[in-house]
This record gives sequence, C-alpha cells and structure tokens, in this order.
Amino acid sequence: MTAINERCLELQQPSTPTDKKCSFVPSKENQPLVTSFRDHALATIRDIEELGFLGREIGICPYYASRSAIRPSEIVTLPYPLLLQKSAREVLGISLKGHVLIIDEAHNIMDAISGIHGISVTLAQLKRSRAQLGLYLQKFRNRLMGKNRVYVAQVVRLLDSLAGYLDGKAGPMVCALHFKKIAVLSNKSLAS
Repeated sequence: MTAINERCLELQQPSTPTDKKCSFVPSKENQPLVTSFRDHALATIRDIEELGFLGREIGICPYYASRSAIRPSEIVTLPYPLLLQKSAREVLGISLKGHVLIIDEAHNIMDAISGIHGISVTLAQLKRSRAQLGLYLQKFRNRLMGKNRVYVAQVVRLLDSLAGYLDGKAGPMVCALHFKKIAVLSNKSLAS
C-alpha cells in the first residue's frame, strides 16, 4: 500500500511531466467531475468500496474527490489515524469542536495511538546508529562543547542501553529511560 501512495504522490509532483501526471486527481479542469462525485456520494450512504466504484465510474480519484463531501456531511466515518492526527484532520477540513465523536471498536484505540506515535527499531539499527555516533564523536570530539557533549553522551548511553536490552545483556530496568514517542518492539516485554 505504501508503494501505491508513494507513486500517487510522485505523479502529482510539479516536476512530473504533464503527460505523466495522474489524470484522476481533482483539478480546476475536472471540477465538474468532483462536484458530480460529491453529489452522488451525498445522495446515499456508501461504504468505501462503493465510493471507489463511483470514482471509477465518474473518472475521478475517490480519495481526493471525497474531501469535497466532508463539509456538507452529517456523518463522517474515517480510520483512527485520520481522526487522531491533527495535521490529517486539518488537511481534510475536519474540526472536532462542537461535534459528537463516536469511536467504534474503542478498545483498539490505544493500539492505534501507539501505531501513529510509535516506531519500530531493530537491534541492527541501534548498533548501526551507535557505530555512526562513535565515528561522529571521534571526528568532532574536540569541537563539542558543554551541553552538546552531554547530549551526545546521553544518546550514546540510550543506544547502548536499548541495544543491551534487545541483545539480552541487560536487565529490564535499563529501558526505563525518558522516551516520549518511541516504542521499542522486541520479543521481550518492557514490563517484564
């Protein structure tokens, strides 16, 4: 799915030749198609597959054309990532103020938040980062002053601690460090 999204974005870049651009993305030239899509989308309740079919039938991208149907809608359904990220809501023109928010499958919301604001880091990535930071320190050791030297040393200790934990060489309490938006995923539980 990521490859499709990347290719879609690539086809919209100003540097893409006009004859190679995606002809289904809404523009000034195909605004009547967007309006037609919006009107058909609002006429009956449709699921995502039906909106996809409608987009193909009309000849417009349903993903982008559906944005025109958000403001006049009484009910908008969307996946957790679009609901939970302020930047995504702003792009879609969705405001939570003065609206009723119903969360289906709310028991999954913590996993959704973790998925949005977390990352996965492998032991190999940690070791590679530590090695690169070691080279950086060798090269710039004499130029680092005060707080910068302390910050780099803290990152080194963090990388060493995380790598040690994932490698099984350290106890579980080593990972009780100050991270706010990093989730380290391994076969081990951080709570063990």
